[in-house]
Amino acid sequence: MKKIIFTCSFLFTLSIVNAQLNLDSLKNLIATSKEDTTKVILLGILSFNSWDNDSCLKWDNEALTLAKKIHFTKGIAKSLNQFGNDYLGSANYNIALDCYFQSLRLNEKIGDIRRVSVNYNNIALVYLAQE
Repeated sequence: MKKIIFTCSFLFTLSIVNAQLNLDSLKNLIATSKEDTTKVILLGILSFNSWDNDSCLKWDNEALTLAKKIHFTKGIAKSLNQFGNDYLGSANYNIALDCYFQSLRLNEKIGDIRRVSVNYNNIALVYLAQE
């Protein structure tokens, strides 16, 4: 029994270390990336895979600012959606809804049906959380 518990603890610790290494790798890629669509996408991935809400908001803001600067509409929509996720996670429902609706309008404009469905799902999650 002790061996099983030790093995589970070891695997859990290993997964945390691996996740941290992946986040560190992402941060290194971002630091060396040009200011283009790839950097916007990497910032979104970093935010999506992080646990610290303050860091997520910082990375989302960086992604959104860059996406606007380079006129990357899909990146703007994805960044707004990720902002919504962060605000939903911290129970800031009104701000989350605003972000999701802004993202929805952009996704409808560019015809990204898959992301439109993600927006509607996230909007439903906010209403569900609000009961």
